[in-house]
Amino acid sequence: MSEINETKFDFEFQPVTKLFEEQVSLNPSKTAVIAGDESLTYTQLNERVNRVANSLLEKGAGREKIIGVMLERCCDFYSVRQGILKSGSAFVVATPEYPDDRVEYIFEDSEAMFVITTKDIAEKRKELFSKLKCDILLLDELLENANTTNPDVDIKEHDLCYCIYYLQFRPRSLENAFIATPIVKVRKAL
Repeated sequence: MSEINETKFDFEFQPVTKLFEEQVSLNPSKTAVIAGDESLTYTQLNERVNRVANSLLEKGAGREKIIGVMLERCCDFYSVRQGILKSGSAFVVATPEYPDDRVEYIFEDSEAMFVITTKDIAEKRKELFSKLKCDILLLDELLENANTTNPDVDIKEHDLCYCIYYLQFRPRSLENAFIATPIVKVRKAL
């Protein structure tokens, strides 16, 4: 019975960003993400991810900083999420359907330094974004960055990865903050 219950295994930390880069090198022309009629190969996705990450790093993003995301579901939603992680930052998401008070609460309470969105959403939610203390970054402008190289950010095992706010909106209902370790351990265990 003691052999069956033995769950200890050797584990060497690798951030999820490095695991993604490993998949890019193993499967450069395979489809990485599909959203509606749009799809990107691992190489195309990684180039977009790196444009976002390098843009964020140039603007001061880095380890333990939180960046907000307000995008419709699309291939670039993954580009932004992964780009934030490659910059060493953590992400917090508010969907465009959320009411203004919830979005404002999420981004203010999390102390997001930036919110990444599209020009269309920024125009529709102009009043909301004018109230936020953080800078609004447009996705198209981040993707204009010419630097597509993998950023060299030293992501540590206990760095913040992302924050989740519960759907029920209550004042100061503290989010769950997740660190990189559990994600990698789950992947390695599979």
